[in-house]
Amino acid sequence: INVSGNLSLAGGYLDMAYQASSYSVATELRLAGNLSLTATSTIISSGGNLVNGKIIFTRAGTQTVYEGAAGRIAYTNFQVNSGSTTEFLSNLYLYDYANALKSGSFTVLSDGIIDMNTYSLHGYHVASGQANVINTYTSFILNSNSGIITANQYGVQRAGFINGSISAAIATRTFNSGANYTYDGTVLQNSGVFVTTPVANQVKNLTINNTFGANTTGVTLEQEFRVAGVCTFLSGVITSTNTNILTILDDVQVLGTDLDAGSTKYVNGPIRKIGNDPFAFPVGKISHGCRPIYISQPSNITDEFRAELIRGNAGLLGPITAVGLERVSACEYWYLDRLVGSSSVDVSLSWSGESPCNAQSYVTDLPNLVVAHFNGTSWDAYGNDGGTTGNAVKGTVTWNNVSTFSPFSLGSLVWWSNPLTVKFINLQAHEKNGQVKVEWGNIAETGVDKYFVEYSIDGRRFDEINNTTARKNNGERTDYLWWHATPANGVIY
Repeated sequence: INVSGNLSLAGGYLDMAYQASSYSVATELRLAGNLSLTATSTIISSGGNLVNGKIIFTRAGTQTVYEGAAGRIAYTNFQVNSGSTTEFLSNLYLYDYANALKSGSFTVLSDGIIDMNTYSLHGYHVASGQANVINTYTSFILNSNSGIITANQYGVQRAGFINGSISAAIATRTFNSGANYTYDGTVLQNSGVFVTTPVANQVKNLTINNTFGANTTGVTLEQEFRVAGVCTFLSGVITSTNTNILTILDDVQVLGTDLDAGSTKYVNGPIRKIGNDPFAFPVGKISHGCRPIYISQPSNITDEFRAELIRGNAGLLGPITAVGLERVSACEYWYLDRLVGSSSVDVSLSWSGESPCNAQSYVTDLPNLVVAHFNGTSWDAYGNDGGTTGNAVKGTVTWNNVSTFSPFSLGSLVWWSNPLTVKFINLQAHEKNGQVKVEWGNIAETGVDKYFVEYSIDGRRFDEINNTTARKNNGERTDYLWWHATPANGVIY
């Protein structure tokens, strides 16, 4: 039967297998519209020795499927055709029978898409009457160049039988490594744990469109994702670890990331790049935004680099031993590791005045700004022979032909500029009972000798009226308070 419009069942049965037992070809319901069943209607392929009927979604565009209750579509196969998108408006159940002939299957053909929303495709075990028992014969097949879209908080598949878009109770689940995977949740999501074939942990295109909100973990990876096509950020971040890492293969594009502190589209954790492409690692941290690190083109397509942004005080890693290097950032630093290969590359670090490290720019003197290197014991080397871009508000500094990798930090060749170690908060002064209460705080105090308070009656000539020795210098927040007991009358600064 070819149905060009919708099929809606309000009661009764539609039998998909009321044919002779000698028939080996399934009956087909080719549907171009939406499919909807109430809780009192049924589509079934009857007879234990008759091949299942098949519902084929054929619309060039999106059509929907709704099953009013479990068991309304039983012993039936499903197929999404090329060019069709089938959107779930409810859970859907594949029935597991005593033989493969009657057990349900769901297949997505090349260029077909299933949009699962927050729902699941379950495997229903007839003998036990439950949807959380491992099936024997049901199957799900996501073919090469097809796609799955999930808004489920557990992602594509979870160990629990009824969690995730595709239930682990389904007997055979085929996730092709040449298929496309999209996460478009409105809640925090996990990726799910599933095996792709023929290449494990690989997808063609990966799209992140998680709109839960800024400063959240977005989509958390529970396994490695190797992207062979295009990685697209529409909204939200990917949260990764060194084990559950996002890997970008050779010649793969990363689209949509915002390489700035105000970004809501980046990798919150490590990211690995394989190949001989110049690459901007879109790394960041929650509530800190994106702070990319760049490499020039490696020599070989087999070269592998891994990068991660660390929100913290680089000075706490160890002392400075490089001659001429005065300080390193107390705001952030980067791990950049060469995992495979021997290529030397140019390394560029970035900064942004929107950084939450400081109320004002923490880069003030570009000629004396450098890329500093940590050797595991001390900050032993630096360079800026690749020059700088931008200004104090936003830019990059480059060290050419780097061959030794490990943590890198922004550094300064002079102590009086690029105040990378001081991150003032709560900086204010106000009058009370004829005195002036002066307050300030350093969110991560380190490398500070003293603070000086200066005072002016004209806003031009300032005189020192107090100096306070730093109390902690351990990288933690430290707050200070001082009273100016004898200020002049009128406006003072």
